[in-house]
Amino acid sequence: MTEQLLTKKAVTERVLPDISEVVRCIARTLEDKIEPSLSTVADRSAIVTSKHLLRYVAARLETEGQSLLDETKVAAKLLNDATSFLDAEGKTDAAAKLAADIRAALAKKPDPSIYPTLAIMAAEVGPLRGLIYRLLELLLGLKDEARTQASEALHDAVRVYIGWQLQQESKYLEEPFRGRGPRR
Repeated sequence: MTEQLLTKKAVTERVLPDISEVVRCIARTLEDKIEPSLSTVADRSAIVTSKHLLRYVAARLETEGQSLLDETKVAAKLLNDATSFLDAEGKTDAAAKLAADIRAALAKKPDPSIYPTLAIMAAEVGPLRGLIYRLLELLLGLKDEARTQASEALHDAVRVYIGWQLQQESKYLEEPFRGRGPRR
């Protein structure tokens, strides 16, 4: 495998090894060199758990950035749509405050001179998730007489977003652990 990675063409086309390859190499080293020498159940269990976690890290490295980027766009659209509802039908101070907070969050733009690390992207998505949670609280708190077709449509959109978000997160949660048994 290493020989394939070090071809002249490969070296000129990308940085070697990438971080996912490093994580996989660590997992192979644990499996091939360290695990066979362990004799206690606790030690072998710790190695298996470590390998699980390394697969999880590798999967996150490969998918989390795109998931966060996609979520930023999806959440921003949902929240932008929510401001229209809040302006038209939200007749409470809480609705007005939420609309203002949404506008302020959506007005923030990332600094284009700074590389968007996973931590930075997660820090941008976190507040959007918080606003969607507040929106959901507001929608769930509507009295029956205050519920409208527009509020129900927005509530449905929040449900769709939550389902979509869970699917995105399952991309790096499900695959690394599938068929590997429970771990601590």
